Amino acid sequence: MNMVPMTGLILNEHEGEVHDAELDYYGQRLATCSSDKTIKVYSINNGNKTLLANIKGHHGPVWQICWSHPVSGHLLASCSYDKRVVVWKESNDWFNIFEFTHESSVNAVAWAPHQHGTILASASSDGSIGVHVFNKEWSSKSFSAHHNGCNTVAWAPYKELLFGSDQTDFGKKLVLASGGCDNLVKIWTVENDQWVQVGEINCHTDWVRHVDWTCTIGDNRQLIASCSEDKTVVVSHSDDYSKWSSVRMHMFEGRVWTVSWSKIGNVLAVSAETNKVSLWKEKTIGHWVSCSEIDDTKVVED
Repeated sequence: MNMVPMTGLILNEHEGEVHDAELDYYGQRLATCSSDKTIKVYSINNGNKTLLANIKGHHGPVWQICWSHPVSGHLLASCSYDKRVVVWKESNDWFNIFEFTHESSVNAVAWAPHQHGTILASASSDGSIGVHVFNKEWSSKSFSAHHNGCNTVAWAPYKELLFGSDQTDFGKKLVLASGGCDNLVKIWTVENDQWVQVGEINCHTDWVRHVDWTCTIGDNRQLIASCSEDKTVVVSHSDDYSKWSSVRMHMFEGRVWTVSWSKIGNVLAVSAETNKVSLWKEKTIGHWVSCSEIDDTKVVED
């Protein structure tokens, strides 16, 4: 796998540590957020950047940002140490069109698949998950999820047909995964208008820092990748959202902060505190191998 370091693209406009960087649906704009309490939006073209917006409004470090699907409009969600989730809408400038306040720092935000509508989840250090729905107007519900704090949330991908006609609803349900300071990954869905836990992955021995969910192309497997301060990445598989089989993909040299699936679900990117990003592929079912590694601006290929 060939990797080209973006050495010509240097983002130095922030005045504090950058915590997240997210490309929009079309890969033409990049949003970043920082401890300087701002969000910046860039136009990206052939490796060149142009600063388009400097969004202010949070009162603490901004931990994460997330673009909506274009069918929901030009929306950007953000979360901060100031306990707030904010949804920003672009109309010449960027405007705050919705906010929700948790009882503690908000650590993560994630948009649901657009087939379900305009739905945003937020994870907070108060242990709760917030679900925010736009249907003519915004409404929010929150529920207790993880003792001592929730660090991450990820939605199940939407798929039309999975695993045969006897499970036609599987892949269409509104299902959410979360990870927390109780070392657990939990699976949630809506029943009778209430969020209930339907599954659990108990494979980590320290805080779960990030989860990401994919459905592989071809065999339609539902996979959740989770990473932890225990220095491991775990990949879990389920056919019904409730029972999960898990494989420890790798033990890293340091704590692992984020995991991210490629668009077609066959490559997993892993970011650890060793200042390295590595890419992993499944050689055979349950056997993962490193296919590339990025260390600062150097690239090591296998």
